[in-house]
Amino acid sequence: MDISASFKHLGEQIRSARSAAGLTQSELSRLSGVGLNTISLVERANRDVRISTVLQLAAALNCVVEFKPDGRSAREQHGDESGEGYDLDA
Repeated sequence: MDISASFKHLGEQIRSARSAAGLTQSELSRLSGVGLNTISLVERANRDVRISTVLQLAAALNCVVEFKPDGRSAREQHGDESGEGYDLDA
């Protein structure tokens, strides 16, 4: 299992949510209580991130992040990339 793909995906989600919120890394740091250097490292996937850090960032961004152990979605893992898949809310 390539865990680095998971951290890359997580970093991309954080960066995307931060950008969508119109925040700089510095502003996100102040809002979340997470250090500026940590945010930079997380967004570049250069750091194994604690769950508590992810939760702080997600709360500050008012978003949900998805952690995929191998960087693939459930659909990709099960061979269904057709757009039809599992209804996890059912």
